[in-house]
Amino acid sequence: GEATATVRLNVRKGAPNTRAPIHQTVQRGTVLAYVGIVEDGEPVNGNSRWYADANRNFFWSGGVKV
Repeated sequence: GEATATVRLNVRKGAPNTRAPIHQTVQRGTVLAYVGIVEDGEPVNGNSRWYADANRNFFWSGGVKV
């Protein structure tokens, strides 16, 4: 699928949490491809859903529009 960043968003390397290293930071409006959804990642503002890309990088669903 594809998701569009609605905020400046950190893409995390290797794990769906804010402790994982930042792979890249994208600007609002950036379109990101994803291949999977993680429902039990680290909760951010009460939301634990993260999207995974093909390279095992993760971005928080609360920062994108699908």
